[in-house]
Amino acid sequence: MERRGQSGQKEQQRIYTLTLRRFHYTSTLEPVMKSKLLTEVPFEQLEMSGSNLTDGVFALLVKAIEAHGVNRLSLNVGNVKNRDPITALFRLSTLVRSLHITQHHYNTYGAHEFFGRYSLDWALVFLKMFSNKLDKLRVENRSFKDYLSIEQANVLVERLPLLEKHVWFEATCNKYDNGLSVERDGYWIEVLNK
Repeated sequence: MERRGQSGQKEQQRIYTLTLRRFHYTSTLEPVMKSKLLTEVPFEQLEMSGSNLTDGVFALLVKAIEAHGVNRLSLNVGNVKNRDPITALFRLSTLVRSLHITQHHYNTYGAHEFFGRYSLDWALVFLKMFSNKLDKLRVENRSFKDYLSIEQANVLVERLPLLEKHVWFEATCNKYDNGLSVERDGYWIEVLNK
């Protein structure tokens, strides 16, 4: 889509943030992804929410990110039904610079769950994600507060400052009763007791 500016020159229309809500299945998302708006108007940031993240929905999400060069993704999910959600997270970390994931309550395993997996070493996953394009990660997981153990949180506190690039990381963590605030190797690390 083009429009004429004040000088009479053709200008490309651009959307800064595209928000897609309540897309739970591929069948409801696919027609929207093929719409003229999404195929012709570029956008920089994508916010997407739905109760199910299936392989089909994820494939459409990746296709949109690649087609538009999206650098910032906000993903609000409930039930992650992706066959390999860890590989999916690694894939996203190669495509976007900023990723915000909000995990909503869904009737699944319980307190130790995040992104469809139970009792995983999330510190290593998050650190590996930062080895790709990703340099900003925010994880909100208030429904399953024990997904990140104290040992994993301590690994992040120790190893994030040692990465070869500057990163911004924020995650819900209920392991520090009084919070934590330290300066290490020129990096400020703060854990808020939220």
